[in-house]
Amino acid sequence: MHCITSPQNAASQAFHARLGFTTSAVKPDYDGPGLDRVAFTIDLARIR
Repeated sequence: MHCITSPQNAASQAFHARLGFTTSAVKPDYDGPGLDRVAFTIDLARIR
């Protein structure tokens, strides 16, 4: 599963980290010029 949020959204980043998501580096201009994003990934097959 993949999720995206803005680098300024600390609450979202903390939420995803608590759930076990891996965080990427900031992806510059992901949603257009000046709209950087952070991606999160988790392998649902590994969660039991």
